[in-house]
Amino acid sequence: MVEINLLPWRRYVYAKKQRKLKSFYLSIAALLGLIVLCAHLILMHKIKNKTNYNADLDSQLSAMTSATHQRSRSLRHNENIGQKIYATQQWVSALFTKMGYLNLYHIQLIKMHYANDNLSLSGRMHSMTDLLRWVSELNAKNSNRFKTQIVNIKNIEKSDAEQFDLDIQ
Repeated sequence: MVEINLLPWRRYVYAKKQRKLKSFYLSIAALLGLIVLCAHLILMHKIKNKTNYNADLDSQLSAMTSATHQRSRSLRHNENIGQKIYATQQWVSALFTKMGYLNLYHIQLIKMHYANDNLSLSGRMHSMTDLLRWVSELNAKNSNRFKTQIVNIKNIEKSDAEQFDLDIQ
């Protein structure tokens, strides 16, 4: 039997297979590396966009928060004004209730002006005693709410009545 040495040819085929396999693995690794790099770049781009979006949302939120704080301050201010208006209405209502006694004291109102929690009254009276009794009664019954002060009393010579000006604070 004849013996043929196929060893160098096998080695050559085996080496060729190994090179092909290495090049295949290297191309797969390069392709996977390229895919990973592309995925990394895409994800970095998405992260950057989300970061910018979050920064925009944060700025909008801070603007809305400051607007909300301003509105709440405005609402508190409006509530305070509403409470002051209610208190003033109660005060004026109580005052008008007390003014119902004007006929008893022979006092006639001519003019009334209200501004800055100050009520100015002008009117006529028959006697100083009636006016003083009415003012002292207002001060006695409402000493914690307001104070009545006589500002001016004028004597009008053409009639029997005297004109007066009052400030109620």
